[in-house]
Amino acid sequence: MSLELRPVDRSDPEDRRRYLAGLDAAFNGWGDDARFRWAFDRACGAGSADLVVLVDESGLWVAGSAVTHRLIGTPAGDRVHAGIMTGSWTLAEARGRGCFTDLIQWSLDVVHRSSVGVLLAFVTDTNASRRRLEASGAATVPTWYMVWPTPSPTGAPSAIAVDIGSAAGLPKAAIAERAGVHHVAYPDAEAWLAQLIDRPDPVDVVEVPGGWAVIERAPTTDRALAVISDGSGEALDPVAVLGSLTGRAADHARQLFAFTTDPAWAEAARATRADIQPGRLTVLGDTTVAEGPWRVGGGDRM
Repeated sequence: MSLELRPVDRSDPEDRRRYLAGLDAAFNGWGDDARFRWAFDRACGAGSADLVVLVDESGLWVAGSAVTHRLIGTPAGDRVHAGIMTGSWTLAEARGRGCFTDLIQWSLDVVHRSSVGVLLAFVTDTNASRRRLEASGAATVPTWYMVWPTPSPTGAPSAIAVDIGSAAGLPKAAIAERAGVHHVAYPDAEAWLAQLIDRPDPVDVVEVPGGWAVIERAPTTDRALAVISDGSGEALDPVAVLGSLTGRAADHARQLFAFTTDPAWAEAARATRADIQPGRLTVLGDTTVAEGPWRVGGGDRM
C-alpha cells in the first residue's frame, strides 16, 4: 500500500516531538528541541523551513525531510532563492519503499510553489541518495568531507581561541570575501551570526595564519565551520591553516572535521593526512547555478 505525505506543523509540540523521534531513530541521536529550533525555525533571510513526513497504513511516521530556505549569491552579484533538502530520514522498516524518491518530488514541489530558483542537497559519493538525485536530473558540484581522526601533533603553532565578542568584524569580512563565486548569502550580520556562532553546540573563534576559523565543539570532534581572511590582501594558505587547526585538535585529543567545495583545500587536506570522502552538492531546478566556482563551508550546509 502507498504511503501518505503529511506536512509537519512546526507550531504543534506533538508534531515536533514525533519528527525529532524519527530523526533520533535514523541518526542515532540527532538532537533536542533546541537543535530543532536552530535548524528549522530560523528564517535566515529567506523564510523558515518546510517539513514533511511519510505516514504508513498504521499511522506510523516512517520517513521525513525538510527544505530549509536560503539565499544563494552568484558570481554576477545576484541572489537566488534556494531550498536545501536536509534532515532526510527513513526508518529501517520502510526502506525499499521509494521513500526518498517521494521526498525529492515533495521538495521540488516546495521549490516550485515558493518560486524558489533551485533545490540543493549535500551528499557523499557513496550515498544512495546521490544516485536518486542525479536520476531526477540534478547537476552536481564536487565537494569533499575531511576528517583527521585525533591528529598527531604537526609541530605547527596551534590555533588559539579569541574572545568572540572581540571578533565583531567577522561577519562583514566573511560576507565580503565571497564575491565572485556562488555562495550561501547572508542578508546581514545577524543572520551570519545566527548561522555560524549562535548554534546548539559551543563555538570558538580561533586565530589561524592569515585570519580566523570558526570551530564548533561537538562531544569528540572539532568541526571547522568557516575560515575567514584577516583582510590583509594575501590569500589564506590552506596547509598552514589546516596545520594550525589539526594542532589544536591534537592538543585536546579530539578529531577535526571540515567540509569544502574548493579543490585547493581538499589537496591541502591530503597533504595533512586527512581521511577524505568525496561528495556532491546537487542542484535541481535551474541547473545553471551549478556552473562556475562555489565556496561553501561546513557551517553553511544547513
